[in-house]
Amino acid sequence: LDVFLDHLRRLAWDEPVFAGRRTPAETRLYLLLTEDPGSPWLDVQATPEREDAAGLLRLALDSTAVTLLRDYGRDPAAWRWGDHHHVLFRHLTRSEALQALDRGPFEYPGFDATLSPAAGRVTTHSASWRVVVDFSKQPPVGYGVYPGGQSGNPFSPHYDAFLDSYLSFRHYPLHKPTRPEELQGGTHLVLAPAR
Repeated sequence: LDVFLDHLRRLAWDEPVFAGRRTPAETRLYLLLTEDPGSPWLDVQATPEREDAAGLLRLALDSTAVTLLRDYGRDPAAWRWGDHHHVLFRHLTRSEALQALDRGPFEYPGFDATLSPAAGRVTTHSASWRVVVDFSKQPPVGYGVYPGGQSGNPFSPHYDAFLDSYLSFRHYPLHKPTRPEELQGGTHLVLAPAR
């Protein structure tokens, strides 16, 4: 789907006014396709025909087929999303000298238009927290996970402790205390100014 959307965006916003500039939002394209299918914005400048929504979608689908066949071969049953899309977790410093502290790349679902946002073939940005809350229960019950671990220290066993859970979409119950006596934890740290 992301290959199709890439072709659709490229073909729809091929007017010179968009060259090297940001194109309109996805919602604008969706509205044109559904509510104004004859809009001149949907005409592909590189063709002699004047495309409407159906013509633009047909060209995008044809371009998608050509791209997928070229990149992944003629047998769609052998195509794997993981051959196309990966996530790389960079250390917070983003330092090239510290690439050994990065984790990945890993096969990763989703793309920029999904609930698991991850744009590009190798993405370094996605949800920093993934949280699911069930509001049908009282009090609400939450589950969450984040990539990496609780420590930015690569020598800590907690440096990448949640990475497998994040990649496999396993979430942990989130404890939400409503009273101070429900707080879990065994240590308190008090910071006081030097005298």
